Amino acid sequence: MKRTLWFSVILAGVVVLAGVWRGAESVDAAGSLSAQEAWQEPLEETQVELCCDSDPTVHVSPGRGRSPEEFRKRTPFSSDELARLKAAALSSDAVPRAEDLLDMASAPASMAALSPRLLRNFDGLNQQSGGGFFPPDTVVSVGPQHVLEATNVALRLSTRSNLNPIVQTIQAHFAISGANKVVTDPKVFYDARSERFFMMVLVIDHTTNQSFAYFAISRSPTPDTLDAPTDWCNYRVTTHRNQSWGDFPGFGMNDSWIAITTNNFTFEDSDFVRAFLVAIEKPRLVDNAARCPQAVKAFRYAFADDEDGLTPFTVQPARHYDSTGFDGDPLYLVSSQLFFSSDRYAFWQLRSGKSRKPQLRRTTVTGELYSVPPDAAQAEGGLLSTSVQDVLSVASRNGQLWATHTTGCEIGGGSNEACVRVVQFTPVAGITPAASIDYTATLRNGPDSFLFHPSVAISKRGDVVVVFQRSKASTFLGSAFTGRRFDLRQFGPVRSLREGTCRLVNNAGGGVGSSQRTGDYTGAQADPNDSRGFWLAGEHSVASCAWGTRVARVRY
Repeated sequence: MKRTLWFSVILAGVVVLAGVWRGAESVDAAGSLSAQEAWQEPLEETQVELCCDSDPTVHVSPGRGRSPEEFRKRTPFSSDELARLKAAALSSDAVPRAEDLLDMASAPASMAALSPRLLRNFDGLNQQSGGGFFPPDTVVSVGPQHVLEATNVALRLSTRSNLNPIVQTIQAHFAISGANKVVTDPKVFYDARSERFFMMVLVIDHTTNQSFAYFAISRSPTPDTLDAPTDWCNYRVTTHRNQSWGDFPGFGMNDSWIAITTNNFTFEDSDFVRAFLVAIEKPRLVDNAARCPQAVKAFRYAFADDEDGLTPFTVQPARHYDSTGFDGDPLYLVSSQLFFSSDRYAFWQLRSGKSRKPQLRRTTVTGELYSVPPDAAQAEGGLLSTSVQDVLSVASRNGQLWATHTTGCEIGGGSNEACVRVVQFTPVAGITPAASIDYTATLRNGPDSFLFHPSVAISKRGDVVVVFQRSKASTFLGSAFTGRRFDLRQFGPVRSLREGTCRLVNNAGGGVGSSQRTGDYTGAQADPNDSRGFWLAGEHSVASCAWGTRVARVRY
């Protein structure tokens, strides 16, 4: 069944429709959640496919890109619905109040220790070296000796000192050739537990009406090349189901499982169907120094509707930097509600059962109010899309789970802005998932500023760093970061990662109305070599009015 509109919010005399979706996939028929207390069994058991040695002769295809309508399907709302929500977000009273962070350039010297220091930074991929694709979706990971950055549609591997950079298209790495295929939404992560780099990307084939998650695992902690199978093992797993394609992936893991989530839309008309999860057995895959393992099991789930009848959208799996120590080695996932405003989060637990099939369960945790963010102003006019309030990044370490997303916000007077929401969950051991929210911050950076598309990471010591995009009517798109030291309860002043230098124009035709697309991600990862260090990546506009990226090492 297609989307039905049944929830209305009255804001400042304006009726705004918010979508609630019941997916076409019959979840209860598959034996999954009909009540919050029931385990959700997988829809099916499948296998990941060992595939596709790297082929340097494969180039970015000049064929089909994502259509404007597919670009707009970053959310489950129609273009008209989203435009009404964004208009109401500027003046709504149903938004949280924000904590206004100082900019480090104007902060007292005594506050310098409250934010991590910028130790090293260099230019990463840009629109030209990244294959010309728009937007970039910038992400980064760091290992003992290397830094791996990914954008649409390129990879960049260098030393930590930015020596010997190797740039390769994602198409060449996975040998993806042929027109009518869309390659999008890269993810990367260095997992210190297994001492392996991971990368993942979605591929949508509009000729065969199929979609896949292609992913690769390094064969050592120090890969010297981007070539498979020499230094990497390449795999793929299907993400299509019932004539729908997977979009906007989440990519997380713990010691037992690799979790890939997608929002699925119909091939026929790009209507939202449902969010899905593929859980892949991890231990066999990372035992790959001698050979690339084959026939590894995977389990597919459809996320069930919550108690309000809302179909989950963007369920974000955590990147577990350490073990929870709980029975069943739970992997956690978090999602927000896409009403206009809400104070609830869905907290999911993927747990190994008595059989080899992991079991999925959900509970609801109530926190502070969040809402649809208004789109961001930029210098010289025009708006930048801040998308919606779905959870974009989740990290787990030291018994804490940190999640971050964009929200509407206000401090008082004038129009509302887009702010960064950061939430600390403390999970509780047990078969039934449970967690408390022990800390919440809504972050803003000065009057009329817009912060959006955040990512979060946790150091071994317990410091937290958040990186995000920012702009306002007097500045161009840039990236910045802040942090919370392990022994404090507040975030420090904002430091710039890189300021933009030109009005960003979305030359791919995406966005809604006058809003222009930026990448949906920024990148943050804790440094495996430093108990107080992080590596970050963010997007900014460059002099040619295209995008560039900046990669940085920061430390408390």
